[in-house]
Amino acid sequence: MSYNMELRIGICEKKVIEVILNGMYKDAFGSCYSGRISFANETLLIPQTSDCYFELPQVTIGKQFHWQSNETQRFKGAFECVKTDCGFAAVNRIDIEEYLKSVISSEMSANAPLELLKAQCVIARSWAMRQVQHKRTVENEICCINSENRLIKWFENSSHKYYDICADDHCQRYYGFMRSHNPNVDEAVKQTRNQVLTYNGELCDARYHKACGGVTERYSTAWDDIDYPYLQPITDDERAESLDLSDEVAFREWLNAEPAYFCNVQSDENAKNYLNSFDLNIPFYRWSFYYTAEQLSELINSKSDMDFGSIKKLEAVKRGASGRICELLIEGSRKSMIVGKELEIRRLLSPSHLYSSAFVVNSLQNAFEIKGSGWGHGVGLCQIGAAAMAYRGYDYVQILQHYYKGAELARV
Repeated sequence: MSYNMELRIGICEKKVIEVILNGMYKDAFGSCYSGRISFANETLLIPQTSDCYFELPQVTIGKQFHWQSNETQRFKGAFECVKTDCGFAAVNRIDIEEYLKSVISSEMSANAPLELLKAQCVIARSWAMRQVQHKRTVENEICCINSENRLIKWFENSSHKYYDICADDHCQRYYGFMRSHNPNVDEAVKQTRNQVLTYNGELCDARYHKACGGVTERYSTAWDDIDYPYLQPITDDERAESLDLSDEVAFREWLNAEPAYFCNVQSDENAKNYLNSFDLNIPFYRWSFYYTAEQLSELINSKSDMDFGSIKKLEAVKRGASGRICELLIEGSRKSMIVGKELEIRRLLSPSHLYSSAFVVNSLQNAFEIKGSGWGHGVGLCQIGAAAMAYRGYDYVQILQHYYKGAELARV
């Protein structure tokens, strides 16, 4: 027995929403709409035939990240224009199974192995359903502990105020149906229909990220100080051992060794088959950045809106099990402060966002080297590692069991 669940996905927010309606749409009063139209009022338009779709031009993807760009996107389902605090939001109302076809081909390439797409489908469905289940009006999206010498922020993935979830990396990538051209996409949704991850009968908070760098992270390093039994740090290999890299010396030795893990496929030719074009050139396993002292000082002062003066030292105060820093000491000539958590650290140390907070800082002659591993928060499934597992013959159940220890597959 299957289920029907409609999601409301926020695609973009603007002062005026411009949409191109391909086919006939009707509103609640029976009025018909087609073609290019601009809306600055609340509207709900229902497609009249199954081949209808609408286009939204200049949709920003990867907001404030390295891969930020604009593109025209196409969507099936109903079009809704919703009033927000800052203007209007373009919202797509669509059945969750149709939604998943876009998610799994936006998060990873539609050409990725079927077993990876099936694993991605299960966790994307689980995460979306949990968000709707726990839906509440967002009052404080940013959680903050602020004192004179300490600023700890984390960014909740709470349900959005005007729609269920958004279409970008803040929630799950949902870039329309133009990329879901591979038959494997339909097959992945069909073969996993109704399947979700659960723990003790409850839907899992099935977090995932692009590349762990070798060891996954626990939930509390990135978000609130709580943890889940199924989101625990493991080595990204067939052993899936517990490894603690929270010690500075241990992490440095491990980082320099570059051990073989599932996600260590930076030079693997298969990578182009499971990554979308905007992800292909990201050095997701090991990477480094160099800043002069002047460049780093200007960057941190600008991004923090504080006057640290000249940056003298960056020092990891607290690391998670994967080596990701959740508390960083920034010492300047005018001000010193401990900042966190991982996303805030990444935001302060890059014009967009640093790939991850699993890094070491090497002080050079009037300069700093930031050398790190991984891409993203590191919690839950490692998408690059899962893709490598699929290429090695693991099925989607084995992939999910690897990254979510103790979680179980269940049917809605």
